[in-house]
Amino acid sequence: VSHESTLYPSFKISSKVLNKNRTTYKKVMTAMNQIEVQSMANTYRSIMEDKSKLDFFRYHCKPMPASNNIYNCLDKAKSGQPFDRQGNSSDPFSILNSVQTPTIKASLLPLPYHCKECLAYGWRPEGREGATLTTVPGHFDKEVYVGERTYMFGGLSRDLYAELSYLSTNQYGNEYTWTLQDRGNAEYKRYGHTADNYEGRLIIVAGAKMYNKDFKRRECLDDVVICDPVAKMWRKIICGGTYFEPRRYHASCIFGTRLIVHGGLNEKNIYLDSMYSLSLLGLSEPDAETDSGLRWATLRSDNQGLGPMAYHTCNLVLESERYNNPKQLALMSMPEFKSPQAKVALEGIYYFGGRNSSGATNDLYVLRIGRPRLEWVKPETKGRRPPARYAHSADFIAKKNILIVFGGRNDEEYETTGSFCMNDIWILSIEALEWTEWKRPDTLERGPEPRYAHATAVLEDSVLIFGGLGETNYCDAGLFEISMVKKNTFGRKHKLSPITGKEQRVKKPPMSKKSTLSRFSSSNLGVFSKVILGTLSKFGYNLN
Repeated sequence: VSHESTLYPSFKISSKVLNKNRTTYKKVMTAMNQIEVQSMANTYRSIMEDKSKLDFFRYHCKPMPASNNIYNCLDKAKSGQPFDRQGNSSDPFSILNSVQTPTIKASLLPLPYHCKECLAYGWRPEGREGATLTTVPGHFDKEVYVGERTYMFGGLSRDLYAELSYLSTNQYGNEYTWTLQDRGNAEYKRYGHTADNYEGRLIIVAGAKMYNKDFKRRECLDDVVICDPVAKMWRKIICGGTYFEPRRYHASCIFGTRLIVHGGLNEKNIYLDSMYSLSLLGLSEPDAETDSGLRWATLRSDNQGLGPMAYHTCNLVLESERYNNPKQLALMSMPEFKSPQAKVALEGIYYFGGRNSSGATNDLYVLRIGRPRLEWVKPETKGRRPPARYAHSADFIAKKNILIVFGGRNDEEYETTGSFCMNDIWILSIEALEWTEWKRPDTLERGPEPRYAHATAVLEDSVLIFGGLGETNYCDAGLFEISMVKKNTFGRKHKLSPITGKEQRVKKPPMSKKSTLSRFSSSNLGVFSKVILGTLSKFGYNLN
């Protein structure tokens, strides 16, 4: 299937180039048919080794004509028989025009393109644990357009940090620049906190201070800090309402106009089961003289769900149409989404992994929201589940409708593997509720080493990874990226807005077919033929 989807398009484009050398072309097509049968046979054997792979393959492939059906090709490849193609004639160019390959639905089978270290310039932060990365989309602030940025706050390494820095991309989206915006106030220093974006402002909740040797405990916080990174204004708020116990390494997310917080560890290292809601409608403007009356409220469900947990992750997963009007999302009442184009099997807040008094877990729970009584659901997923872990990361990419899980720690794995840190990547299809492990290709590019307690954020079609702890020390300050698209000069691009004078992202028009074919002129025929023959020689076919 890989040969069908990658090699044949190049032959379609180069058909005019090889028009003057039909002899070489016939040899190429003969070798390609042999490679195809061999590749299909290998694919058949690998698929039949695992029944779940075959079901996954059949689910994601579009139907083809009977004579070219991929399942018929597999059956014939099993017995070593070549399969026919429509429009086959003596003219080899008719074969190219009639090639039909199975099409994989990108929305159902999205896999990362690469996972490697990024080029990052400017101010270089120190590696740390317990920091947060939060992406704030481009927005207008007082009639001034502010481009998309990813902010990092807090963390712990040699010192406890309160600095605020941000990442920005270059005009092609394949290089990043660190900028230190604010060193921060000493009272805001913390790690193990959460930071969520609400209308361009960072909502920072709880966290922990340095270990107190006199009291022999680690002080936890219960405050809420509002940070406006554009206006460079900070406010520390002590909220009213229900008592909110100080905690660290909890999980939080924004649902409409509410902040949902669950679990965590208190100062006595006791795992917490409490769940709170903080309405952000009372959040005043950042330049107001008085604090807003934010109040905590306890949330209860009809059934027992996640239980006491810390070091876990949570992501709000909804149909894409619901994000258009986030303020209309009500916690206790939300109309059911009924559409044949529905792409979310189960809407709600997805909690994965974590650690409790029994150890690490790999359970997936969904908190069903938008109904009079909240309900916990443990969905049945397909495929092999990721190993148990905690202090990992899980990020939802709405454009691809997937959940990406990376890294983490499991102390029980040390007895079998000799390591308790992880750097594996798992993908959960939200539409099919199916787990898939993505193996990083063997390349010379440096990938992220095993780590836990790191920081991640989603930036368009990519997941950025920074910091964390390894087995013996802190991870370095390298920035890594799990990208769902290929980064090149025809991807993301910026330009200055004629209205605001700020950076504004636009897409460069794709190259026309004529300009693409113009690269393969008759003068490059010899070089191009050598490339093709060199590729075929790797498969053991000598056409000399």
